[in-house]
Amino acid sequence: MSLDLHCLENNMLPSNIKPCMLKHFLRRSMALLGQLFFLLLISINSVVADNVYLIVSADTDTNQRAANLIGQQIKDVSPSVHFHISSIESFNPTTINADDLLVTIGNTAAIKIINLKLKNPQIFSFNTQDILPSPSVMWSSIVLEQPLERLISVTPSLLTHSYKKQILLPVSTANTAMLNAATKVTQPDLVVLPVPNDEKPAKQVASHLFKAGALIAVKDNHIWRGDNARWMLYQAYRNNVPVVGYSKKFLKAGALVAVYSTLEQITSKVSTEIIYWDKHHKLNKTGTIYSNYNIEYNNKIARSLKISTPNNQYDVESEQ
Repeated sequence: MSLDLHCLENNMLPSNIKPCMLKHFLRRSMALLGQLFFLLLISINSVVADNVYLIVSADTDTNQRAANLIGQQIKDVSPSVHFHISSIESFNPTTINADDLLVTIGNTAAIKIINLKLKNPQIFSFNTQDILPSPSVMWSSIVLEQPLERLISVTPSLLTHSYKKQILLPVSTANTAMLNAATKVTQPDLVVLPVPNDEKPAKQVASHLFKAGALIAVKDNHIWRGDNARWMLYQAYRNNVPVVGYSKKFLKAGALVAVYSTLEQITSKVSTEIIYWDKHHKLNKTGTIYSNYNIEYNNKIARSLKISTPNNQYDVESEQ
């Protein structure tokens, strides 16, 4: 260890050398302790860093593909995230920390996490919008459905007859989430048709098709399922009423246009929210979140109905 130059430059006596050496030693020691403290903080943060647990509803190809995509997207952007994938059967809530982030895929996993009444921050994905956790929990939900406004937004170019302006929206009376959403839409031509569970939707819709300019299909198992869906699509086509569907499958079934989000678009939104949480230790958004989406037309149906359609649009930015 070298002597303090200040001591030597001032020609201090040998009797004063020891205090100068002590001063130099203390200064060097404090610098070293500061470095050790910084390294200790980094070490502690790496040990207690919060985890992300992705809980998958069922072992299906779609769910596994979604889980793998989310994992890869996070690894590409933020490899430091401590990411774990588990099924609902293998997930053990006793092994998680209070601040760990819980992410679910599908309704079953979402319902299980909600019923466990955990206080962890939670992101639900690939679930329906009627799955709602306790308001006391910090949560967001990246849902399968499209907001009703998106579906209605494509109808102006479809209303080609002056006497056919009504936009029909059949909804089961049990679908309170969609019925509530319909009350908030500022579209004077929207006609909501509530359908009780013990009645056939096709019969309810049939009497309104003469004045209808478009028929909106929303995710509702009582309305758009099996024979009901096929019969209403057929009736709409016979009455020259274009159908707006909420998934790409509707295009093959006879709808004129589909407004939908792909699996990749939903997983991208989930990954973005997880990465934000990892960086800021809080959720980017709370409540219901919608992914980017596509608007795609069935040109064959358009020609049959003599409707000119706009160009397809892909990966449209979410309004949120």
